Parts: sequence; C-alpha cells; structure tokens
Amino acid sequence: MTHLPSLPPDLLETIRRALAEDIGPGDVTTESIVPPDAVMRGQIIAKQDGVVASLDVAQAVYLEVDAQVDFRPQVEEGACVTRGQVLVLVSGRTRSLLTVIVLTYFCLAIVMFSISSFWKISMHMAGVGGFSTALVFVFGAPALWAFFSLPLVAWARLRRRKHYIPQLIAGALAGTLVTLFFFGWLGKFL
Repeated sequence: MTHLPSLPPDLLETIRRALAEDIGPGDVTTESIVPPDAVMRGQIIAKQDGVVASLDVAQAVYLEVDAQVDFRPQVEEGACVTRGQVLVLVSGRTRSLLTVIVLTYFCLAIVMFSISSFWKISMHMAGVGGFSTALVFVFGAPALWAFFSLPLVAWARLRRRKHYIPQLIAGALAGTLVTLFFFGWLGKFL
C-alpha cells in the first residue's frame, strides 16, 4: 500500500473538495457497470521530453480516491525524462482508477462553462476533441482517425448556424488541451 505524500494542508484540502464536489459518494456510472472486485493497472508515461514535476500531487489524487491504490514512481521528482518513458506504475480497483478519469471531464466542463459565460463556444467540438484525444492516449496513433470527425461536427454546427468558425476552433482546442493536460498528468490506463 502506498502512503499519502506530505503536501501542504491547503493543497490536500483542495484535492478533497474537488473530489467531493465531482464524485460525491461515488461514480454512479462506473459502479453500475464495473464489478467491485475488478482490478486494472496502468502507467503514467511521458508524452514528450521534459522534467518531472508534481508526481506527489498525482499520487495524492489517486490515494484520496482509494487508499488501496498502488502508486509506484519510476523516476525522481525533477528528473529529466524522454518521450515514452514510464514515470509511474499504478494499479488498483478499476472503479477507483476510472473515477480519476472522470475528473478530467469535470474540469473540461468547468472550462467550457466558464468560457460560455462570456463567449459562445462549441461544446460539441470540445466533446469530440476531448474524446478523440482520450482515444489516442488509450490506443495510441491508430486512434488518430477519430479526429476526422471534427470537420463533420464543425460542418453540422455551421450548417445549422449555431456557431461561427472561431467558436468551433476554440471548442475543439479546449477539449483537446484539457484532455491532454489531465491524461498527461494523471496517466494512461489500459
């Protein structure tokens, strides 16, 4: 069993509040379709060359969801890493690990609704861009075909006169970038 990292109390409280707000007593969808004893393992992989930062924060998120998650860093904080290098091995109950993925889409919703409060942005394009990005994280380069659906959705939104081109591009970028950030930070599963 992995132990909760030593983080500032206010940061731990922020993580707890975010989880409580988004997940509450549990992820109803995951609990209805995933057996309680199902186990999965995954890796957090560097998607590009860089310097490792905030593994302790990622670990805290996983352990707040489920204290039984096995979170094993394979590199030190501050280490220089190369694209494709395994940063962390993680294993635990499938329900718990899928709950962390749900956080990605909660944060995307916050970004989209925040932007929409002052400028109409295409949530359809954000959904397709984010989902396509998630597919690439899970299945690799063969899933890049999913991005071909973006022009089809854009055409439909333009044809129905629901958006202008900048709103469509902004939506696709928001969905893609938020998913890139969270999947890159929180890891790759399956």
